[in-house]
Amino acid sequence: MNQVIPPGAVPLILTGPSSAPVQPPLGGGAGSTVTNTGESGVAGQGETAGQPATPFGADMLMWMVVIFAVFIGLSLMSGRKEKRRRREMLKQLSKNSSVQTIGGIMGSVVEVKGDFVVLQVDESSKTRMTFSRAAIQQVLEPGEEAASN
Repeated sequence: MNQVIPPGAVPLILTGPSSAPVQPPLGGGAGSTVTNTGESGVAGQGETAGQPATPFGADMLMWMVVIFAVFIGLSLMSGRKEKRRRREMLKQLSKNSSVQTIGGIMGSVVEVKGDFVVLQVDESSKTRMTFSRAAIQQVLEPGEEAASN
């Protein structure tokens, strides 16, 4: 048995019974199994009767559920934070604030009436438009142009 082993490779030496593994009989007897060495054993050694061993174990499902719950919790928390930030922005809306609407129209707040906002969108012609307060996407800082995000 002359085999060439490449440099740096670790030779693999297998030890064990020299006989070939024994194929279990078809249909199998109830409660008994035949092992690789040909010895018979009783079901229940190494695995429960009637249930095959799972490759990942029972704990794998528990960890998957925990990780899924954490992802759901994080997504809900970020959604609440965004809603709170938007509610505060709309609450602080006041006269002379520069705003951008959801449709991309930019203007200056002239009047705030409950759930409606009147914007002046053109200085030269004094064009005014009325929007729902919910249509305001963002309040622009002085000197800030269109939304970058």
